[in-house]
Amino acid sequence: MDDPGTVAILTFFGAAFLGVAVGAMVARLTRFEVGMATGLLIMSVGGLTGAVRLTLINLENAKGTVIATGKLVEYVSEASSTTDSSGRTSSTRSYGPLVEFTAADGKAYRVKGLGSSTQSLEIGTAVSVRYPTADPARAVIADFQNQWGGVLALALFGGFPLLGGLFFLFTAIGGARVQHGLSVRDARPSAWVAWCESHGKRIGGYLNLIAALGLFGAFLYAGLGDDGRAVGFAFVGVAAAASLYAVSFLISNGGWQAVFMCMIIAAGFGAFGVGTVLLTQPAADAAAAKKALAAAPAPGQASGDFSVCAGNEGTADDRIAACTRAIASERLPQEKLAKTFHSRGVEWIGKGDYDRALADYDEAIRLDPQDPLAYYNRGVARHGKHDYDRAIADYDQAIRLDPQHARALRNRGYSRFLRGSFAEAAKDLAETLRLIPGDADAARWLFLARARSGDIQGARAELTAAKVNPDDKAWPGPVIGFLLGRMDVNALFQAAEHQDAKVRAEQVCEAEFFAGQWELIRGRGNEARNRLQRAAQSCPKSFFEYEGAVAELRRLGS
Repeated sequence: MDDPGTVAILTFFGAAFLGVAVGAMVARLTRFEVGMATGLLIMSVGGLTGAVRLTLINLENAKGTVIATGKLVEYVSEASSTTDSSGRTSSTRSYGPLVEFTAADGKAYRVKGLGSSTQSLEIGTAVSVRYPTADPARAVIADFQNQWGGVLALALFGGFPLLGGLFFLFTAIGGARVQHGLSVRDARPSAWVAWCESHGKRIGGYLNLIAALGLFGAFLYAGLGDDGRAVGFAFVGVAAAASLYAVSFLISNGGWQAVFMCMIIAAGFGAFGVGTVLLTQPAADAAAAKKALAAAPAPGQASGDFSVCAGNEGTADDRIAACTRAIASERLPQEKLAKTFHSRGVEWIGKGDYDRALADYDEAIRLDPQDPLAYYNRGVARHGKHDYDRAIADYDQAIRLDPQHARALRNRGYSRFLRGSFAEAAKDLAETLRLIPGDADAARWLFLARARSGDIQGARAELTAAKVNPDDKAWPGPVIGFLLGRMDVNALFQAAEHQDAKVRAEQVCEAEFFAGQWELIRGRGNEARNRLQRAAQSCPKSFFEYEGAVAELRRLGS
């Protein structure tokens, strides 16, 4: 169990039940005041120790952290279920805010927080987040509840028993003074009072022991499925035990001060317990969900969010937030809802978050299974995860729905090439060139696919027929001239030079890749491996040349 908050809470629970049991036993063996003081002080140690431990952990975790401003993107629900010993299953649902922020590394992260402190905020509201620079995924929402709520709760849990324990400790000291003759009673008690004084403590001790065991069982039965309910039942248990102590004082003529103190403790713990149980009931969760729904955009705003989501206004984060608000509104017709999921998927691809993109495209396809563009973009996301077989399956669907979908044909050709299916890749790329004459990327990769299939003459004939000028000094013209044999490798790298360092690096990476492919075509594996390794090291990972270099190196056993 790694969560320090959970460990601290369980430590307090253990101390609470241990305090009740030990206190009852000590009260039976000695005096009631001594037992009460012992039990409460044990409880206080559990709570205060947990509060100090959590404080130290929070202070340590705060080192090396920074504050960032994120946006509330949605309220998420989590269902949990538990099965008791009789096989009955019960489920609960909780709602919490989901905040997205951009860390210093430029990546977007999401953090889920506790619900009560933010459940009244509208979607899109700015929310502060604290995260460690070394691991932004460990972020927390930077409000009091999420950072210090556990510390405050444990301090209260330990503080109340501490006050009660000290009260009874001093009461016990006073009783000891009486026992040693420092004060005496003037009147002899009646027979009934004498019997109660003689047997009341024993009866009270038994009652409290039975209550502690019974309430511990009730806690296990009703509380383990939900941490909030567990806290509530534990407090109610302490309150009931304190009430029974008050009863035992009454029947043993223990004095109104002790009875009054027990009732104060019972009232305090009872209020905390009942309040905690009520606050964590499904009704409270439903209220949070209702507030989240009330914060959703009105019909006119939903339409405006849809327009921003599907357009080019603002940043990618702005468009994602608009898409999320439009989806959460539950006011879009099915066709627009499908397009909204689709548009948000496009933004996720742009950010390199392929898993979220796939989730959105799955939903878009479920809502509109006849949209070829959704299949195409899901194929792009799967291609980004190097899942070429499933990417090809999605491109197949896009082409089935739209046989003239040139981009799907070209990407399927790329995927087939990376998979090593060169003849099939050549067919797709040739069809792409038919649909988009002059596509230099398709022309270059068609040459490679045809040549790798063993038809070098056919490859050069197709490249010559393509409407791409091999004498064009502008990139990628020099690559075309190199593949046609009109310049050597030295001239290719000279042509890749550029005054802009970024452009130069990208052109040199492509030159390394195509030169390496040419070495493979010539059967010079070692030379090819060296160039492809340099391409894999220098090409941006978003380039097909990077993926091609990695795939070839894998086939070469590097």
